[in-house]
Amino acid sequence: MNRLHLHATESQSWPLEIPALPDLAAKGAYQPDLVWSTDDLEGVQAYGDDRGVMVYLEIDMPGHFYAALQALPELKDPAETGEYQSVQGFPNNSLNPAHEP
Repeated sequence: MNRLHLHATESQSWPLEIPALPDLAAKGAYQPDLVWSTDDLEGVQAYGDDRGVMVYLEIDMPGHFYAALQALPELKDPAETGEYQSVQGFPNNSLNPAHEP
């Protein structure tokens, strides 16, 4: 067992710091102090490398994107008029990759 699957984002929270989009983690995380910084992720990667463990970072998208869409509403597709619920009960929680804000 030398694999670590790090599930970094989900519909409920976006705790992953993206330097080009600072509001994403600042507004999308459960709490501002519960964020994965780029330094944190580099540290986890290095720690795994030193021990022969492959670290895989998973970012759920285009689905499971509710917290990110709440943090950055300009990413919402204005043409999205349908109302659907995810299994978790989130409305319209998918990113349209073809939409350019």
